[in-house]
Amino acid sequence: MKWVEWWRRVTPLAAAQNGLVTAAQALDRGASRAQLTQLVKHGVLERLSYGVYLVAGAPMDMWTDTRAAWLSLDPGRTAAQRLASTDPVGIASHETACLLHGVGNMGADRFEFVTSTRLRTRNPLVHLRTRSAGGDEWTVRQGLPVTTIPRTVSDLVRDGVDGDHLGAVVRDALVDRLTTVDELAVALDPVSSVYQATDGYMAVVHLLDLVGLRGIDLERLGFDPAVAA
Repeated sequence: MKWVEWWRRVTPLAAAQNGLVTAAQALDRGASRAQLTQLVKHGVLERLSYGVYLVAGAPMDMWTDTRAAWLSLDPGRTAAQRLASTDPVGIASHETACLLHGVGNMGADRFEFVTSTRLRTRNPLVHLRTRSAGGDEWTVRQGLPVTTIPRTVSDLVRDGVDGDHLGAVVRDALVDRLTTVDELAVALDPVSSVYQATDGYMAVVHLLDLVGLRGIDLERLGFDPAVAA
């Protein structure tokens, strides 16, 4: 198939995927590997990750590389197909989730995802954890599936992230109304013993105390005064 013909099939897909297309998607639409190589050589496509390309002229933003990393985990399906399914094959988590939600002050030098089944990746910057996530434990941000704030905080506690960083995440999430005290308390209840707390509510109080919030500040964030005392 001439490249112009399959290119017409690929460009609408790339436009719907923030300028990105996978090799598998292009091949499925009639491209050959030789044609892909030539388009990279001539600057029509730019290889961003193993098997993922950016169309020349497509705008990039701070999430482009994260999207490319995610697409590489299930390159045969489109982003729309994955987001519409019960299992999007890779959900941004941990520090990557915090960045997508815009909470906390943790930097991230890798792309972190949880997957329902064990996967392998050739990208050394991608870190995968085999952990399931229910439909109520993830949402969509910047075109990517991402663990909710309560699930993200729970994951970070389980993996030993220090309390100061977690406190900033919880504070920002409550201030920005991305979650509620009750939702956080439910998520933290199973791991509250990490902070020697009696329940999830006291674990949230402890984390906020680490970033200097107490008393009237806690009440403003939705705490019952009796719990916040």
